[in-house]
Amino acid sequence: MTTIGAPHGVRTAMEDVVGEIRERIEEIERLRRIPADLHKTLRDAGMYRLLLPSSHGGLQASSDEVLDVIETLAAVDGSVAWATSIGIQSPAVLSWLPRATFERIYAEGSDITVGGAFGPQGQAEVVDGGYRVTGRWGFASGCDNWDFLFANCVVTQGGQPRPGGPDGPPGQPATRAMLVPRADAEIIDTWHTLGMRGTGSNDFTLQDVFVPEEFTFGLGAEPCIPGITRYPLIEFGFELASIAIGVAQGALNDVADSAAGRQRVMARTRIADDAVAQHRIGRAHTELRAARALIRASALSLRENPEQDFIGLMTEASAANASVIDTCIDVVGMCFRTYGARGIYSDSSLQRRLRDIYTIAQHATLNDSAWTRQGVALFGGPGGPS
Repeated sequence: MTTIGAPHGVRTAMEDVVGEIRERIEEIERLRRIPADLHKTLRDAGMYRLLLPSSHGGLQASSDEVLDVIETLAAVDGSVAWATSIGIQSPAVLSWLPRATFERIYAEGSDITVGGAFGPQGQAEVVDGGYRVTGRWGFASGCDNWDFLFANCVVTQGGQPRPGGPDGPPGQPATRAMLVPRADAEIIDTWHTLGMRGTGSNDFTLQDVFVPEEFTFGLGAEPCIPGITRYPLIEFGFELASIAIGVAQGALNDVADSAAGRQRVMARTRIADDAVAQHRIGRAHTELRAARALIRASALSLRENPEQDFIGLMTEASAANASVIDTCIDVVGMCFRTYGARGIYSDSSLQRRLRDIYTIAQHATLNDSAWTRQGVALFGGPGGPS
C-alpha cells in the first residue's frame, strides 16, 4: 500500500486504490456500502488526512489535489468517491468544535473520520453539562464506517424549542450539531436505491444519549484552527460536483475504450468510425472539460479569497454546481445512447453510471433552483441558500 504524501504522492497512492476498487465494484453494489477493509485501505492511504492541517500530521492539500482524488475515484465508482469525500471533509467538520475538543480527538491519530446529517431531524434537550439527544437522521453516507457521527438537532428546553439567536433564520428554533461515537448510534438499513448503492447512506438513531457541551457545534462556525478552509460547506459542494464530473468521465472512458472493437447491430461501421458517434463524443468531451474548468476555478477562488460574503459565495457556487450536474447528466446520457444496447445489461458499467448520475442529481446542493437564487441576486435581491 502506498501512503499519500503531499503533493506528488497523491496520484501515486491512487493507482493502488483504484485498482482494488475496480475489482470490487460488484461487491460494493451488493453490500450497499463500502466494505470495512476497503475503508481501511482508503484510511491507510491517507485519504482522510488530505484536508487536515500539517500541524496535526495532515497533508493540507490544495483544492486541485483534493478534487483530483475525488474525480479519479468517481471515474471508477461514484459511490466510493461519495463516501470518501465525506471522510475527506472530517477535519473541516471537526474544526467547528472547540479547540480543546479538536485537540483531544486528534491526539488519537490523524486519520479520524466523521459523517452524519445536516438536517435538524432530532431534539437536543438542554441538561446539566450538555444535552440529551433523541432522533432519527437520514442520508448518513458511510455511517457504518466512521469513527464519529454528527447529528444536527433542534435545541429544546423544558421540552419546548428554544428560540434561535440573532444569526439564525428569523422565526426558526435554535439548532446545534451533536458529535457522538459511532457506537452510540443504531444504524437502520434503509439504503435500497436506484443508484449510488455503495454509499451506505442509511438512517441512524440516537435514543436519549448524553452529549457534553464541548462535543457540540454550530454548522458553519469559524474553524478552531488555522489551515482549514473558511467555508467547508461550499467546498464540499464542489467535491460533489466533481463526483458527477468523474462519473461522466468514466462514461466517456467506457465508450472510448470499446469503440474501436465494437460494431452496433445492423451498423455498417465500428462505433469509432461512425460520424454520429464521433460528433456526440467530441461534444460531450468538450462540455465536460468546460464543467471541470468551472468547478476548479470556483474552488481556487474560494481558497484564495476566503473573506468574501458567505451568501454571495454560496449563491454563485450553488449555481455553478447545478450547471455542472446538468452537463454531466447530458454527457452520461449521450454516452449511453452511443454505446448501444450492450449498455442496458446489469454487468455494464454504463448502466451503473446512468443510475448513479441521476441519483447524484437529487442532492440538495446540486438542485437547479440555485439558478433562480442566482438570478434574484443579480437583480439586486437577497439570493443565498434556500
